[in-house]
Amino acid sequence: MTREEKECIFNDFDGVTIEPNDPMNLVEMKAYVKGFEDARNTFFDSVDKCYRSMKTD
Repeated sequence: MTREEKECIFNDFDGVTIEPNDPMNLVEMKAYVKGFEDARNTFFDSVDKCYRSMKTD
């Protein structure tokens, strides 16, 4: 995996549109956003770990 491929994955992931199925109040929205941020960080950590073990650049 090259650095450009890793960055492409990160950029594509950040560009995904999220559309909740149900309306939310502010407390629910805060939990929803926090969960998304935690998932995003975990996903990025996983891709970065994979990149470091497979880097070719």
